[in-house]
Amino acid sequence: AVGAPGGIVSINFSGGLNDLSNISYAGTNDASMYIGNGEPTGLIGTPTKNTVLGEGAGVETTSGASNTFIGTNAGIQVTTGGTNCILGADAGDTLEIGAGNVIVGTSADSNANNVNASIAVGKNTVVSTGSVAIGESASATGGGIALGRGATNTVANLALGSATYPLLNTTDSGNVNGLGTNQSPAKFIEVQIGATKYYMALYEQA
Repeated sequence: AVGAPGGIVSINFSGGLNDLSNISYAGTNDASMYIGNGEPTGLIGTPTKNTVLGEGAGVETTSGASNTFIGTNAGIQVTTGGTNCILGADAGDTLEIGAGNVIVGTSADSNANNVNASIAVGKNTVVSTGSVAIGESASATGGGIALGRGATNTVANLALGSATYPLLNTTDSGNVNGLGTNQSPAKFIEVQIGATKYYMALYEQA
């Protein structure tokens, strides 16, 4: 059935899903479904629970199982890597043998073919093993976290902010508890709980 304005349109045909062009479905409870290219030609055995949708998506799969690839060329080079969730055109196109990654966004990617347990959300984000990058063009390649458009982190800590929109500056000398009189502008994170605002000072590395 295909959704359409005003209701549901059903498309009927005689035969099974495998009779449709570029669709492969084994038909068992733990089977995989490939829509866009048909079953990858290099499969080893019967990898289970793969869901693939999109031209070029998951086309190199050999033994990788429990993957979800949605989008043109999503996970295009993944071979043995499993338990990956890759959504978006050209997303995860570097990954081959890495596992347990969540990569969402056009051209979001890992920085190597063997990255594991990473999260990349946003167009052109880049991550390494154990890293988290959220925001357009954010990059976390040191096992840490980068949050914000263009935020970059190469070490195992937290990077907040944006290459385009920096964290808020303040010149307050008395309205913010903890800042001395005539103190130079400081970057801080503002958190409001109820009617009270709290500030966490951020210090630049020497």
